[in-house]
Amino acid sequence: MTIPTHNFYEILPDGRYRFRVDNLLINDFNTCDRYFMFRHMGQRIADSEAPVVWASKTLNIKIALGQWWSSVMERTYDQMARGSLPTEHHMWRFATDAWQDDSMEAFAKSDPEVFEKFGGVDGARAMALEYWEAFVRQHWNSWRILGSELGFGWRTDDQGRPEMYLGEDDKVVVYYGGKPDLELVDMAQNMLMPLDHKTKDQIDSSVASSFKPHPQTAGYIWATREMLKHMENVEGVKPPTKCVIMVAARFRPTDKPRKGVRKPRFMPVYPSYSEAEIEEWRVSVVEKCRRLRDAIERNVWIPRESACHLFYHGCMFLRVCSTPPNMREHILQADFQRVAPWQPYDVEEI
Repeated sequence: MTIPTHNFYEILPDGRYRFRVDNLLINDFNTCDRYFMFRHMGQRIADSEAPVVWASKTLNIKIALGQWWSSVMERTYDQMARGSLPTEHHMWRFATDAWQDDSMEAFAKSDPEVFEKFGGVDGARAMALEYWEAFVRQHWNSWRILGSELGFGWRTDDQGRPEMYLGEDDKVVVYYGGKPDLELVDMAQNMLMPLDHKTKDQIDSSVASSFKPHPQTAGYIWATREMLKHMENVEGVKPPTKCVIMVAARFRPTDKPRKGVRKPRFMPVYPSYSEAEIEEWRVSVVEKCRRLRDAIERNVWIPRESACHLFYHGCMFLRVCSTPPNMREHILQADFQRVAPWQPYDVEEI
């Protein structure tokens, strides 16, 4: 019998901690202990209530645009997985429906400058049509789409697919999971690959090198190799040594740039990893979980000041950490909301 604690770890009878982590959870801890504590170490307001964590009351429009674009891409590749090539009309519809579902018009008031720069729903439709022209038909002809938003995780399902055991030592046992945007077979290479969609303000020369080293890309390659052992209709397909990152610029590049070369709106990036690099990543995640156990046991959450000015507009808890300790709870109560903890393993598994 295990001793239940938080949603991402439990204490085993032998005293070790069993962790279930994904890239978001372990990367949050690796970024800043205190940020992790605010975002993932749930607190019970009353004995009868489930744990809750702190989250911003408002969503950054750039994050929202990324979520909207992910929804458009999910619709697009879902249709391809079902054996039908999306048309321009489909792309227009996908962009419009996702825009409405994600209540994107609300940002016209909360962040009018960025909203206007993006172009509202007309900009959304134009972006989807640009992608159709650039890549949809190409991918239809060169990829076999297995599915979008297919999760890999920790539970053993009805078909006997095991949890994804990552590793262990004398302090922790670690399982890994997640949900890449797409799983596909590149027919030219006969290789199974995970794909993830990313959005940036613009695509410049640094994009190609920004996804390696990168814990998410390494993790997706490792997990897809494990998934291949239990997947159907992939006989003879090679396990991945690379993944696909489809990068999209939020804002349409100018047609008349100062340097004379128009920047791309979309760019595929193919991070490739050797066996030794994947093993290095695996060992590092187990070690990070060991450090996370130490923080939990000692209840010591060290702030990492180098992370305060990361993210889109700096860390969401920047103002909290910029005040004396006795004032922080008041700021949390006033400026943040309590939400259910992130549960990465609550996914539809492949």
